[in-house]
Amino acid sequence: MKRVGFTTVLMACLLLLAWSATWAVESTLDVSLQSGATADGSGVPIKVRGYSSLGLDISITNTATVTIQGRSYPANTYQNVPCYSRAANSTSAATAASGNLQCSVSGLLDVQAVISGCSSCTVTVNGQLTTASSYTAGGGSSGGGTSAGVYVEDTPETPGGNLVMSGSVRRDTAASSAGITGDNATINTDANGKVWTNADLTNIGGNAVSAGNGASGTGVLRVTLANDSTGIVAPVPTTSGGTSVCYITSAASTNATNCKGSAGQVYSYHVINTTATLYYLRIYNLSSSPTCSSATGFVQTIPIPASANGAGVVIPLAVGEAYGTGIGFCLTGGGSSTDNTNAATGLYVSINYK
Repeated sequence: MKRVGFTTVLMACLLLLAWSATWAVESTLDVSLQSGATADGSGVPIKVRGYSSLGLDISITNTATVTIQGRSYPANTYQNVPCYSRAANSTSAATAASGNLQCSVSGLLDVQAVISGCSSCTVTVNGQLTTASSYTAGGGSSGGGTSAGVYVEDTPETPGGNLVMSGSVRRDTAASSAGITGDNATINTDANGKVWTNADLTNIGGNAVSAGNGASGTGVLRVTLANDSTGIVAPVPTTSGGTSVCYITSAASTNATNCKGSAGQVYSYHVINTTATLYYLRIYNLSSSPTCSSATGFVQTIPIPASANGAGVVIPLAVGEAYGTGIGFCLTGGGSSTDNTNAATGLYVSINYK
């Protein structure tokens, strides 16, 4: 009998130690911040030190606004305490309607309910303070603090305060859960679990993003191609957008020709000479057919080799040759800028331009 009694006591002690290694302590206190008040005023502040949460039941008759304020130290001024309204699904320190609010008071010394804008009003503000701590023997409190870490979203940070949260808040539409600088904020997700972000896709480096085509600006993303031969860039044939062709078969004259009467660019010259005489293609920057005996608008002379079997020049220009006024030419027997000697038949001139 003695042995059985000793064993029973030993087992009970072990079970008690295992159960007491971790326990939860929760206490509540009913408070009144305003009771049938009929004028503007701050009421009587309530002490909240050691409590983590304050649930409020606010009753407003006629017109008034109730603002919840708190402070951390006696010498501090009162600051607004954001409180969460489940009915409105929003956080604010002030309300002009009757309802229930949940406020985090962790780290605060006292809290008051300030009435303003009272017009024939009657205001009552009752509440309940709650503190819940999870304590592990020999390990201190969970969450690195003395409270359970249950906080209302958007709670202002206070010296020595703790933020212990896990998971996210569902918001089916984009909304901010942060107020002023220094506020705690939640991670927000939509009904599908996608995280809401405040990414600004309307500017790059503070410059508005450019849309459409045309000249690039500061709001255009730049692209640098790889230089390790992994990216191959090749032209793609299309049915439109190419160059225009200015073509003549020479006559026994100076062959004054205007290819384009406005600014443009030349991308290639093709000239075949089937005569036995050297002739000269002279290019002009003019909006009309040049006067071949004049140097006005003259740009350059291109000699055209001769052969009865066909000779000539083919000059491709990868980067267009710019002409600010227009594109014209003469085909003459001499190469000077004012030569007015006729060429012969038997030359074929083709200029690609844009």
